Amino acid sequence: MGVLPGSSLPPKLSAFLLERCRLPASLPLRECSDAQLAELWRWCTAFPLSVTGVRDFATCQVSAGGIPLDEVDPQTLQSRLVTGLYFAGEALDVTGPCGGYNLQFAFSTGAVAGQGISQ
Repeated sequence: MGVLPGSSLPPKLSAFLLERCRLPASLPLRECSDAQLAELWRWCTAFPLSVTGVRDFATCQVSAGGIPLDEVDPQTLQSRLVTGLYFAGEALDVTGPCGGYNLQFAFSTGAVAGQGISQ
């Protein structure tokens, strides 16, 4: 399986891109023609993907639900029902798009909860 050398792309995606561009994995990028590099760049930045369905709950990356926000102090993320109990990340009922947003929310709310606990 070919992998783009020094790539931060997942190996299967590298192999897919090399195959689509008809580039052997053993060919160093510095030896590719301008046309080959342009085709590789096109596939790296603009190839179409079609969604063909969804998978089951066991394989999902993001789920919905959690502690309702009206039960949490937004300044500290402490429960309004149980003193000393704090929430962060996916424990809260917040839904956003995939693409790192849920990770950023987890990090940010973790920091807020940590500051709340330290007060």
